[in-house]
Amino acid sequence: MTSPFVLTVHKNFAFKLKEAGCDPQQIASHLQEVLLEDEEITQIIQELSSQPERFSSRQDFA
Repeated sequence: MTSPFVLTVHKNFAFKLKEAGCDPQQIASHLQEVLLEDEEITQIIQELSSQPERFSSRQDFA
C-alpha cells in the first residue's frame, strides 16, 4: 500500500493533469507508471470525476 503522503502528492498531480485537459485514461496511465495499486488509481479517478474543477493557478488572479 502506498503511504498517505505519496498518495496525496499523486492525487494533486492527477488534478493538475485533469486541469491541463488530460482524460481519465491518460491520468490512469501516469498513475500506473508511478506504481500505484489499481484500487488507489480507481479511487483517484473516481474523485476526479466527482469533483468540479478546482480554482487554482495564480493566473486566475490577473
